[in-house]
Amino acid sequence: MDFRDNKMLKINPQGLVTPFATVSAKGLGHLCFRKDRFYVTAFQSHEIYEVMLDGTSRRILGNGERGVVDGAGAKARLSFPNGIACHPWAQRLYINEYVNDTPSSLPRRAIIREILLEADEHVFRLEAEADERVARAQVELAQAKQRADGVKADADARIERIRAEADERMAQAEAEARQAEADASRAEAEARDLEASLATEHAQGKQRMDRMKADADARIDRIKAEADERVARAEAQADKRLNRVRAEIEGHFSRLEADLAQAELRADRAGQWLVLIRREVEGHLMPSLVSAHNRLKSPEVD
Repeated sequence: MDFRDNKMLKINPQGLVTPFATVSAKGLGHLCFRKDRFYVTAFQSHEIYEVMLDGTSRRILGNGERGVVDGAGAKARLSFPNGIACHPWAQRLYINEYVNDTPSSLPRRAIIREILLEADEHVFRLEAEADERVARAQVELAQAKQRADGVKADADARIERIRAEADERMAQAEAEARQAEADASRAEAEARDLEASLATEHAQGKQRMDRMKADADARIDRIKAEADERVARAEAQADKRLNRVRAEIEGHFSRLEADLAQAELRADRAGQWLVLIRREVEGHLMPSLVSAHNRLKSPEVD
């Protein structure tokens, strides 16, 4: 052992010196051997180590902090442990410690402390079990964290998918809204065109109606003129006949009355004919006029 570092050396029967174990982080003190292991004081790190014959080491007392506190395992505090001795029969160790602030402080004061190995071994087993449980818990925690990260990654991916779907649906809705707006604009334009067409049809219908009315009036006037002409001719013929038979009034009186009756009958027939013509004209014109009027008043036009 070397006081200046943390190495243990071994010497074989031929005198060859080789490294045996690395015990602590700082310089060592002394050692003792019991059964199948060494007990080593770590002077500068305030600890006691157990070193097996295969070179593996394990801290059994102290935690690297200087102090004088009784306890098991890491709860104990040591102050520059140096000398160490193993009890020849009992499970005990004896160490001396410097309680000065530094190893070189004067006057030097030292104490001797007794270490119970059985209790320590039980504590070490408990600590080992606790360390194993902590390691298992850390592994389970890491696994749980890994699972949580996986769940979070899945959730993030799902959120991204949902966000992408929402963006796609929003874009589709915007496109549909733009299409609906375009359709509405087209419908409005078509409505304006239809309104203009209806106005044109109304104007054309009115023009046709005016023309038909004018034609009907002209036809009626022609019929009246023809009737008047016929009546005039009939009257002229009647006057001629009246003049011719005036000398023969008595002989031709009956024939004149017949002619007069015939003229009146023709006049009545002419009047009836005019009435029939007017009815026929109105019968042809009125349905068209009423239909056009209803189409103009209707709110929906096919």
